[in-house]
Amino acid sequence: MIELKNYSSYNIIIVGVGGTGSHLTSFLSQLIGNNKVYNMKHKVLLVDGDRVEEKNLRTQKFLESDVGKLKAEVLSDRYSAVFGMEISYVDKYISSKEDILKLLDRSYGTTNIIVSCVDNNEARKYIDQAFNDFEFTNHNCPGIIVIDTGNSGSLDELTGQTVIAYRTHDEIVLPSASTYFPQILKDEEVKEPTASCGEIMLENIQNIGANLTSAVTTFNILNNIIGFNKITGDLHMFNATTIETESLKVNIE
Repeated sequence: MIELKNYSSYNIIIVGVGGTGSHLTSFLSQLIGNNKVYNMKHKVLLVDGDRVEEKNLRTQKFLESDVGKLKAEVLSDRYSAVFGMEISYVDKYISSKEDILKLLDRSYGTTNIIVSCVDNNEARKYIDQAFNDFEFTNHNCPGIIVIDTGNSGSLDELTGQTVIAYRTHDEIVLPSASTYFPQILKDEEVKEPTASCGEIMLENIQNIGANLTSAVTTFNILNNIIGFNKITGDLHMFNATTIETESLKVNIE
């Protein structure tokens, strides 16, 4: 377990608000919006260029009236209103590490938390690069955390993993996702799948279990960071079929 300093505020950036990210946004908004201290201290930013499609309605946190609208804008408006908090949004896809670096808050005492809920390795690669290349120009920004979560679904197994990376001004305390899964750095272009995530889920509605398990796992990690200033592990493996979650501390040579 890593004890974090009692940072004054967190800037939480959720990249990708589809199957996992939309559910996580709901959980996180409830946590922060219902706590006056959290609401005053912490910020939430949603980043996604997607628009709501009808196929999203069965597995993501959207309504029929949302179809055609920007996902990030819909969730920003909805949960800002429900919980009386300010949730910002950026309606674009991540196409470079600079896109991520521009989103970081360098205000005094603010730690940035980037939550990667994307469904392609190109965006994950840029988030990974931004984490490793981030330059601490002064001690105003005490740290940067990246939570990378992903899942896969099939008829017989719904599994996934969540990796926590953590840097301070002085060192990389926990390495980024590419340390464990180097293949995310090899995809130079977005590969068009034979079927979209939404289409696969329409054929196998159980896959929503993998998204919810991923969202809950990530939420619990954020809850520990925000509420208790601690990171309990750097790699969490989960299986929504067997209802198992394993928290690991992997030794990297």
